[in-house]
Amino acid sequence: MSSDHRATPYIQKKKVRAEPPFSNRILRLLDQRRYEIPGWGFVVCRLWRIESGSPRGVSIVFAVELCGLGNRRLCTVGDDGARARRIFDLLVEHTVTPFGLRDVLEEL
Repeated sequence: MSSDHRATPYIQKKKVRAEPPFSNRILRLLDQRRYEIPGWGFVVCRLWRIESGSPRGVSIVFAVELCGLGNRRLCTVGDDGARARRIFDLLVEHTVTPFGLRDVLEEL
């Protein structure tokens, strides 16, 4: 190969994912309670309403968040507001830890 012929390195182009023309999320805090796990510390339980908008319409889902004891967990609990409120009340009543949130929701 002569010095005039140089190998052109292969350059991989990055694929850019286009965002939809209109997309947003609105989080609304519906309730928040703080409780103590004796001997461990405090946990804050929050109930969120999440609205996602797009050209196809608006979807609403509810989520619970547990923060404390060095952990934070956020899990969606469906689109039924009354059921989400009952789950939130049960989590607070039984002082669930952030680490145990997913296990408790699976049982429900």
